[in-house]
Amino acid sequence: MCKRAYHTVHTLEEHKVIHRPDYYFECKICHVRYKSENSLKRHDMRTHGDYESKYVCELCGRSYKLKTDLTYHMKRSHASELQICRFCGKEVRNVKGHEWRHQKRSKEARYEYTCHLCRKKFLHRSRLDNHLRLHEKGFKCEECGKEYRGTRELVSHRRYKHGQAKILTCVLCQKVFPSSSNFYQHVLTHAGIRPYKCDVCEEDFTQRSSLLRHRMHHPGPLPPLHSSRPQIAELARSYLQKLQNDKNCVFDARL
Repeated sequence: MCKRAYHTVHTLEEHKVIHRPDYYFECKICHVRYKSENSLKRHDMRTHGDYESKYVCELCGRSYKLKTDLTYHMKRSHASELQICRFCGKEVRNVKGHEWRHQKRSKEARYEYTCHLCRKKFLHRSRLDNHLRLHEKGFKCEECGKEYRGTRELVSHRRYKHGQAKILTCVLCQKVFPSSSNFYQHVLTHAGIRPYKCDVCEEDFTQRSSLLRHRMHHPGPLPPLHSSRPQIAELARSYLQKLQNDKNCVFDARL
C-alpha cells in the first residue's frame, strides 16, 4: 500500500489498519478527516483553536501557531543552500517536497479514488471524502454568489472579477496576468528574448521549465544545472521602457 517497512510483523499489522477505508479521525467542527490523531490535533490548533501565532519568522515576518509549521516554512522558503533534484537536476531549497512531486506523478495510476464530479484522483478514501464535502458546500464566491465546479475556477474568478490579486495587462496584446513573474515572462516572448540556455547543447528557451524538460532528453548522467538565473523582470522592464521611448519619439515627430 505505501511501502513502509517495520521490524516486526506485529507493528506491520498495526500500521495496516490506517489503510482501511473506515479508519480515520474526523474533525467535529468541519468534518475534515485525517489518517492520524496527531494530524487532526494540528488541524484543530491551526483552524479552530484560539491560539496566538507566536512563532514568527525572523526573515520575512510570517507567523505561525505551531512550531512545526515555522520549521517547515524555514526549510522551504529560507534554506541557505540549494539542493539538486535527482530527477530533473533543478536546484531547489525544499528538495524533499520537490522530489515527492516527481514521485507522485510517476505513481499516478495508483490514485484509484476518483471524484465523480470532477477529474481529481486521490490515494486515500478519506481524501476523496474531504474533497466531496467541498462539492456539497459548493464553490461559491462570497462577493457575488456565483458558483463554480472547483477551487481553481473560483480562485481565478476572485482574482479577475474582484481584484483580489494585482492584475497586469500586456500593452502589446492586452492579455492579463495575475502574477508579475508570468507577466514578465510573457513580455519576453514579444521581445524575442530567450534567456535560458542549455549548458549541454546551447539551445535557448523562453522558460526555465522548458529548458529543464529539454535537458532531461540528453543522455546522462548530467551535471547539476549551475547556470546563473537571468534577470527576467529587469529584461522585461528594459524592453517595455524601450517601447515607451519609441512611442514617445513617434509622437514627437508627428507634432
